Amino acid sequence: MRETVTDYCRRCLRCLQRKTLPIKAAPLEHLKSSGPLDLVCMDFLCIDPDSKGVGNILVVTDHYTRYAQAFPTKDQKAATVAKVLWEKFFIHYGLPVRLHSDQGRDFESKLIKELLQMLNISKSRTTPYHPQGDAQPERFNRTLLNMLGTLNVKEKRFWSRHVSTMVHAYNCTRHETTGYSPYFLMFGREARLPIDLYFGVSVDGMGSISHSQYVAKLKDDLSKAYRLAEGNASKTNQGNKRRYDARVRHNELVPGDRVLLRNLGNNAQHKLSDRWRTDFYVVVDKLPGIPVYRIKGPRGYLKAWHQNHLLPIPQVSDSETEDQTGSTVSDGSSCAGNSPNNFDVSVNSPASLNADNDDEQPTIAPTNSHDDPPSSTRLSTNTPAFVPATQPGLNQTQNSVNPASGLPARDVRRGRRIRRPPSALTYDSLGVPNYTSQPFVGYASPYQCGLNVPCVADVQNLLREMYQMMSRLSSMMSVNYY
Repeated sequence: MRETVTDYCRRCLRCLQRKTLPIKAAPLEHLKSSGPLDLVCMDFLCIDPDSKGVGNILVVTDHYTRYAQAFPTKDQKAATVAKVLWEKFFIHYGLPVRLHSDQGRDFESKLIKELLQMLNISKSRTTPYHPQGDAQPERFNRTLLNMLGTLNVKEKRFWSRHVSTMVHAYNCTRHETTGYSPYFLMFGREARLPIDLYFGVSVDGMGSISHSQYVAKLKDDLSKAYRLAEGNASKTNQGNKRRYDARVRHNELVPGDRVLLRNLGNNAQHKLSDRWRTDFYVVVDKLPGIPVYRIKGPRGYLKAWHQNHLLPIPQVSDSETEDQTGSTVSDGSSCAGNSPNNFDVSVNSPASLNADNDDEQPTIAPTNSHDDPPSSTRLSTNTPAFVPATQPGLNQTQNSVNPASGLPARDVRRGRRIRRPPSALTYDSLGVPNYTSQPFVGYASPYQCGLNVPCVADVQNLLREMYQMMSRLSSMMSVNYY
């Protein structure tokens, strides 16, 4: 009976959609690059508009060197992105091998695709609602916000004037992950700052040498710096992965598994909405090297979602799948015994994909089958009353009824531990205190005098001895006045 109720509640669709909390099911994976401009990431940062109406910053970072650039813009249109990339980044720093971004419309537009195709630059993107896939621009956004937040109140109205200066200060600062400044890893030398010109020092340590010597020394310095930077970055990534994976609950998905998508488009005004969406999706395959799965929806379209946003669910029959797409689920009905959202599992049924039909949901058998579940998980009204089994060792009372409630009396298990009274401070004789486990004289019946403890009958003798002791003390402490 207990297992049936547990299995019934575990397969309740309404409970799954509302009560199931998302977990970290995929281990941490890092983006990899082999050199400067091998992988360039970009993202938009939105800030309060300044006096000129500028409220957006296009952030572009080089993944290998951590070199960053930020370009204030008035909008996030695709034409603006293409113009900034071409005039302010590609011309000055060269063309990257791959450009990575999120799934924003400004980055996934037809104009950007044609521009990158013309320049022979490959394009990659993150999965929906997963900013961890574009981590470097997101982390730089926080740093840039902290730097802009240190401006005084008057200068904050013109924050767009200070962006380039603060970004240059960031590039000239030693990075904690690589151990070098992004400027040095990008250009092979440290930036010459105003303080260097004031004191007349050369930060690169080079005097008047020929071009060939400069190139040879530059290659040698860069090779050493790249090797050390890769080692430092690898140690940092391993530490981050170890701490992240310690909280991961591994849940591998295989093709054919049925999943629900996490409902991530809600804001604070939808506190009663479900945590997971209503439509069922079928796992098609897994992308190589990353915890991203391609899933197929009820209309046959393919999507790529991160594993942390997928919830595996038990097998659903065809009739119950049609019921959950009706008004019962959309209206948010409660979990009742006759609810059509409670479904059974058919472990031995063959797998079949019907995703091409919009009116029917696919029926997929689970891959990891255990013991066969009961034929029906629905509760029956004809089930006999539950009678608890008697256990040996309990004091059973035959035909005993509680007169107050009319129910059978409950037997209480008695412990075998001997309970002893707490210790109390007492006196065996005057001036010699000790502890005894017997209760205090004033709280219980008279003691037996054989326990070497003052009895109630000896109170007069005790008071007499105390009076005599006080008399002797007063005679010894008498003072003679002259």
